[in-house]
Amino acid sequence: MLAGIGLASALSILCGPSVGAGVPANTVIDVIGGFNRPIGITVSSNSKSVYILSQNQNALYVVDAATDAVIANDIFAGDTPFFLALTPNGKTLYISDLSTASLSVLDVNTLTLESPITGVGSGPIGIAVSPNGKLIYTTDIVANTVTVYDIATRKVLTPIPVGNQPAAVAFTPNGKTAYVTNLGDATVSVIDVKTGTVIGTPIPVGTAPAGIVITPDGKKAYTLNGPNTSVIDTKTNLVTGTISVGNPQNGFPAVTPDGQYVYVPVPNASSPTSQPGTIVLISTDTDTVVGTPITVGLDPVVVAIAPDERRAYVSNFTGGTVWVIAIDK
Repeated sequence: MLAGIGLASALSILCGPSVGAGVPANTVIDVIGGFNRPIGITVSSNSKSVYILSQNQNALYVVDAATDAVIANDIFAGDTPFFLALTPNGKTLYISDLSTASLSVLDVNTLTLESPITGVGSGPIGIAVSPNGKLIYTTDIVANTVTVYDIATRKVLTPIPVGNQPAAVAFTPNGKTAYVTNLGDATVSVIDVKTGTVIGTPIPVGTAPAGIVITPDGKKAYTLNGPNTSVIDTKTNLVTGTISVGNPQNGFPAVTPDGQYVYVPVPNASSPTSQPGTIVLISTDTDTVVGTPITVGLDPVVVAIAPDERRAYVSNFTGGTVWVIAIDK
């Protein structure tokens, strides 16, 4: 799977612990090809399987994490699949489909599709399952709302109005609140999950916020906007820091399970579709960039980190590849 993907440069990239022993020594160990605009990625709770959406193929790929071999590549994911989310028990995978305004539903054990969920707004993009496994939140980039789906009753609940062009949503670990990036008005909305209402006024962040992650302790949220990453204190819902990372271009980051680092995808500033991008690490302790950027493929857009924290996966949208990074401490 490594052939023909710029291997000489890929395999020579070692990001050592240049700022202290705690910084991961990230090594690109594989490049998985064959995709056409790969986008959403998630990893199973046991870290054994990787689920990757290939948007222009309308397909879900399943990859064996031990070998990086493709197990399946012909699972229909929707007409325009964007992102995906697993239930906390790891049994069901939900996929947002923009074109049909529905969610595809996959039984993970059998890799078979169940009946899709319809009526989830006009343009579902971002998706997240609540920590208790009871609700699905999807951002509706057309209607400027968050659609709420009750898994037990199989009913769509009252949509929650948020900002302009909501892109991504993330729950706090305790499941009490959810944070939504509003791409069109440079804000983040905060939702009280119990009441299904927005708390206070939207939080101003940088230009065109896209991806958002929340640390495992629930204390901070990080959102990518313009050339920066904004840090939000979830207790006060105030921005406490702005970190320059380069040229995120609406990327979707990941936080390590131990909460120490945020992995930020950064496309090449001058030519994102023809020059390699990088992954930049942010220390959540200092809220600064640490280590050496990890060179990856063209136009990196989404990062996913395995729960066992041994691997990170990066979808390179226009490059048609997924790069595999070994996280060693």
